[in-house]
Amino acid sequence: NPTRARLEEAVAALEGGHQFVSDYSQWEALQADNSSSGDYAAEPETKPALKPEEPPKPRLNAAERKELTNMETTIHAAEEEVTRLEARMLLPEVATNPLALAECWEQVGAAKERVAELYSRWEELEGRR
Repeated sequence: NPTRARLEEAVAALEGGHQFVSDYSQWEALQADNSSSGDYAAEPETKPALKPEEPPKPRLNAAERKELTNMETTIHAAEEEVTRLEARMLLPEVATNPLALAECWEQVGAAKERVAELYSRWEELEGRR
């Protein structure tokens, strides 16, 4: 943008970054003075490296929007299943039967894992919303 470039030059001049000359001979003399005194560095101005932009996150499709809408209900049901299975482990017929207790323990573990997966999925969907 030419207007922006002119504005940046004006600001740089006010900050002392440029010296104005009236003709070419003054400019040559200034260049000779600067190059001999070492004040003027002929290196081009370096700009800070830009971070590569992250690709846009994919938006939710219709099925994912529906999944997100129902996620709280789904998580609540999964948590109730964990509670139900933990209560079942306390029943005398399960607690006194090692095979039934081991089976129920595995079911509780799987149900808790399911709850954790649902929370993770919910966070993922919310992040893309």
